[in-house]
Amino acid sequence: MKTLYKYFIGIIAVVFGGGAWWFGNSLPTSNGVECATNAYLVSHFYYSENRNERIEIDEIPKDLSPKFKEFLTKARTLPIDASDRQVKSVFPSSPEISDTFSLRSFKVSDDETLYSISKYAGCISHIDLVTKKGEGLVSVFQGNQIPSSAKVGNGQPVNSCQYSERTGQLFQYFRNGKYSDEARYASAIPKEVSQLLNEFRKFNYRRENLYSLIGSPVQKESMLSWQIKDDDLNTLEVLLDVDDNCEKTLSVKWNDLQGEHKIIKENFYDKTN
Repeated sequence: MKTLYKYFIGIIAVVFGGGAWWFGNSLPTSNGVECATNAYLVSHFYYSENRNERIEIDEIPKDLSPKFKEFLTKARTLPIDASDRQVKSVFPSSPEISDTFSLRSFKVSDDETLYSISKYAGCISHIDLVTKKGEGLVSVFQGNQIPSSAKVGNGQPVNSCQYSERTGQLFQYFRNGKYSDEARYASAIPKEVSQLLNEFRKFNYRRENLYSLIGSPVQKESMLSWQIKDDDLNTLEVLLDVDDNCEKTLSVKWNDLQGEHKIIKENFYDKTN
């Protein structure tokens, strides 16, 4: 059990401490707080064995035991703004709940397996299963994009966002021009859109890395725009309003048989720093 728990803590450290960003404590705990998004955006879904290299996967591994697949299936069908009661209902037994700043963790563990779901500021931030396999460990982990606060480290390029602290974010999904709750589930937003929004996290402090992936934008005053071709979605229209080299408002629009879809992401900064 201690081995599993230490492994779980290590995953938390990687997800919430990696790179330039780290989640701050400017938002209240998720208990009673409404999630500030109506869009379920998956950052990554990983599988790993014995703490080796993580493999990006699209679906729950078929060779997992039925009880593990049941947990992951139920957990991944929760809405992004699931209530504490909804989260508790997917566990095999009553979970232990703990709060650390804005992070609320739910977990059930025994000598063989650790089941875990965490919410950050009211939104499901990650889902994790760690279990023994022979003499080693198997992990299935999903991380989501959620509204968050953040700070940046030192040594950033000169064209970086000048504000060292982002105080918050807001994600909003619209369908055919109307605010819609239909994208609160993991399967609603195309993977290509989630991946694109994830890549835009590079803009404030590593934008050249972003441009190398999607191309340089067309610029008109403070507005940057892209037309990104995709095999499945045809064209993704991206608009980014920039303020003082910072990502202010980002919108991604695409069309399918259901009509026009748009996700708008807004960032708020502490301009006193």
